[in-house]
Amino acid sequence: MEKGDNGVTINRGAVLLGGGSVTSLESSSESNTTVGSSKAESAANGSGSEVCTAYGAYIQLAVHGQENKWWMLYVFLMFNSILLLSCAALFAVQQFTAGHRLLLLLFSSCGIFVNVCWILMASDYVKASDLFSAHAVRVEALMPAGLPRPCTERAEQRAKKNYFATSAFLSTAIPLLLSVMYCVLIAITWQRSCG
Repeated sequence: MEKGDNGVTINRGAVLLGGGSVTSLESSSESNTTVGSSKAESAANGSGSEVCTAYGAYIQLAVHGQENKWWMLYVFLMFNSILLLSCAALFAVQQFTAGHRLLLLLFSSCGIFVNVCWILMASDYVKASDLFSAHAVRVEALMPAGLPRPCTERAEQRAKKNYFATSAFLSTAIPLLLSVMYCVLIAITWQRSCG
């Protein structure tokens, strides 16, 4: 008998679960699923301790991927809110001078540039988050029967989602909408300076 890093007791291919029942890992060790790391691959052929360790690592990666995605959206929206408020303040001045026009064009151009960069970065974050979740699902397939599989269940839910409700869509649609707003600001500023 040996005790794993996460408190799971291993006894020649069996895991002692919290309720005291013993579950064999032999059926899950026959899986040929490729997980992508040597630790997880050896877990497919061996001890429950390695499966649990790999699963814990992949769960942390999946959570980290989600946190990165939503933190990035928060920062993006906060930045654009401040930039749009700055543009609104410039429009509200009594006398619209060349300095105001220059600042408005600069802020709008900066907004468009940041939105293009954000589309590229957010796309990468979405792909990374999906990759981490997919690896967690693969490791869940190696877990003994009867244990909950939250990543697998969530993957099934996400597969049924409408595309317009996905983070892949939102990470592109929101910056494109804001870029159109900045383009309208540039057009209005140009018209106001010519008129």
